[in-house]
Amino acid sequence: LLRSPWNTAKDPRLIRANSTMGYANSYLSAPRCAEFYTAMNYSDVRSFTNYAQSNAHGAIHTLVGGVSNVDWASWFLAMGDGMMGEQIGLQGFGIVKRLWRGGYLECPTDCSADATE
Repeated sequence: LLRSPWNTAKDPRLIRANSTMGYANSYLSAPRCAEFYTAMNYSDVRSFTNYAQSNAHGAIHTLVGGVSNVDWASWFLAMGDGMMGEQIGLQGFGIVKRLWRGGYLECPTDCSADATE
């Protein structure tokens, strides 16, 4: 499995994306040695965890396993709450992942680009 079942990108291959749920993320590249070095130099668990979970770990998941081809941004703007949409949208990857892992979301193994469901 090279990509997550909840990845809704139309391209079946492994891809890189710089957006999640229609919102740009701040990750410009996969974690590099510098991110791991910084994480390993924290002296307390809380600081290490806060830094490592996004910078040295989470970035790669968002870049190659995020949720693309979904546009929450337009939906929230149409609802009149673009600010709330961005706050929720950038968490979309984790929300969809947890729903799938918990058995609350089913993801098709394949479908055509013009599928209605």
